[in-house]
Amino acid sequence: MNKPKIIFFIDWFLPAFKAGGPITSVLALSKILTNHFNVVIITGDRDLNDKAPFAHILFNQKVKEEISGAEVYYLKRGFHRIRTVIRIVQSEKPDVVYINGIFSFWFSLFPLLLMKMRILSCKVIICPRGMIGDNTLQIKRYKKQLFLSITRLIGWYHKIVWHATSETEKSRIKQHVSGEPEIVVIPNIPISFNYVNENNHSKKAGELSLVYCSRILPIKNLLFLLQLLSEIKDGNITLDIYGPIEEEDYWGKCRNIIRVLPANVKVNYLGAVNAHTYPVNYSRYDFMVLPTLHENFGHSISEALSAGCPVIISDNTPWRGLSAANAGFDIPLSLRKNWISSVTHCLHMTHDEHQKWKEGAKLFFDNKSDLKNNKEKYLQLLTP
Repeated sequence: MNKPKIIFFIDWFLPAFKAGGPITSVLALSKILTNHFNVVIITGDRDLNDKAPFAHILFNQKVKEEISGAEVYYLKRGFHRIRTVIRIVQSEKPDVVYINGIFSFWFSLFPLLLMKMRILSCKVIICPRGMIGDNTLQIKRYKKQLFLSITRLIGWYHKIVWHATSETEKSRIKQHVSGEPEIVVIPNIPISFNYVNENNHSKKAGELSLVYCSRILPIKNLLFLLQLLSEIKDGNITLDIYGPIEEEDYWGKCRNIIRVLPANVKVNYLGAVNAHTYPVNYSRYDFMVLPTLHENFGHSISEALSAGCPVIISDNTPWRGLSAANAGFDIPLSLRKNWISSVTHCLHMTHDEHQKWKEGAKLFFDNKSDLKNNKEKYLQLLTP
């Protein structure tokens, strides 16, 4: 029996990595679906903000992507994409189309236009991927609000199935989509890596190793973290920063703080890393930290917890109730003193106390991820 075919539309996919979470989300989905679907991905020809396309990749043709197990079309830039995408969907004849995001012309709007023109005639699912969260809508907000107003007015999303990855995202969809949209809530599938568990790592009271692994731009709030660390004068703290610099002016503000940090705080910028091929080994750090303004899922958070690395994060993510589980802290950004006291508490943890938090982080991840149940939900959602 032939497997049904699903086409994912997404702006960036492997070997791209700078766009972060959406790539990881589709990668994780692809890995669990390839035994049940023929998975095809239509994506762009370069990474986020790159001027040059990928090297050594065939464009506008179907190629096998080994990590995901999917077949991928990398579209060259230009308006010839119109003919290329029409050719692809007519030849592939998908049973399901899954669109990631809502503001991209080529990978969100154009597939829907093909549906309106009846070039696509199959089940269509849209996942906003956090793009309609309150804080993310503040970026270019007037253009986005105008777009959302127009789509509500013309019923652009009529007969679309929406995939929300949280109840919060479900409420945002209801807020911005006209009528009574069909919405299915299923959490993201966390990606799994074979971490080298550094059991010889020993936490010493008065010392704290932190890791930040995310894009460097205002919504991820690295500047807030650096300002906090500048106020902690005792002990010894190291912070390793991994992530692509997306806004040079913002990174300039971060560097200005780094230059005047007290002597007990050391910061290392280790560059942008492709976590899909060279994952950060969270097990060698005491805590992962991310004071984000908004996180639809937070793959770096899940990866840290899965490696037994407790986290210090804002309450703007789905990962809540951490301290009760000895898995970390989820703190409102408005409670600055609580941030400082939590980091200071972690600084003075002994090795034995920290071991309990490492175990708590891993157990919290295992209980929350519920992979088997969520996989079944995805298979139901994607059934043609």
